[in-house]
Amino acid sequence: MRTSLNINIPEPCHEDWNKMTLQQKGRYCKSCEKTVFDFTSKTDEQIVKTFLNEGRVCGRYKSTQLNRALVLNRKEKNNYLSYVASTLFTFLSFGTQYVEAQGKPKIVNVDSLQKQLVKGK
Repeated sequence: MRTSLNINIPEPCHEDWNKMTLQQKGRYCKSCEKTVFDFTSKTDEQIVKTFLNEGRVCGRYKSTQLNRALVLNRKEKNNYLSYVASTLFTFLSFGTQYVEAQGKPKIVNVDSLQKQLVKGK
């Protein structure tokens, strides 16, 4: 299902964002008595989901988020390719547990009773 939203603000609010009181979902505007959402750091998908869940809301936006289509794309069909790839990877990893060394180990005899001499200091 594809949902799109176009946000136009013909008359922006004149209230100062910094003077509004902080709340969980944004800031509270005393003049209009509404919660103003901060959408400046949100993605298009998050903005559309907020409008679908909350209904009509006041918000603070970047200029790049206005006067264009904000699109929410939802997958209508399941993507089975990821399931097939993960299953194939799981089955192929079962056979890679047997490891051989590149050659026979070498046994070196060391005389530990003889004192090592170091030249120099």
